[in-house]
Amino acid sequence: MIRNRLSEAFHELKTRAATKEYKEAFLRRCFKHALDYRVRHFFSKWKHNHERQQLADFVNTEGDVVLERNKMSRKVESLKEFLNQQGYEPEFINQYLEKKDVEQKANMQKAVVGFFFKNSEFSVIPKAMNHWKRFV
Repeated sequence: MIRNRLSEAFHELKTRAATKEYKEAFLRRCFKHALDYRVRHFFSKWKHNHERQQLADFVNTEGDVVLERNKMSRKVESLKEFLNQQGYEPEFINQYLEKKDVEQKANMQKAVVGFFFKNSEFSVIPKAMNHWKRFV
């Protein structure tokens, strides 16, 4: 009887130790997995941002966009010279160009925000609510 109890006690200690080791190993594996995931995510995000920055630098220094921008700036300079020859004051021309620049930036921002809301869930939710009302 004593031998049986000792056997059960040792078996319980062995099981408890094995369970504890298993839990510790499991937690160690979970921690390593989370750490590995975060490191990979950080470097992939860094690589993605670096590629986007390289693309932006390329677009702003080479290609059709730069050619078009340079062409437009030459047109603006020649138009300013023409208006100066016609008798307009340079301050008036610069003031008008600044006003137009602010107006165009506001319109671009308005268009981007409108595009964002048009293609988001905000346009879907009212339709879904209307369909839901029909069935309720």
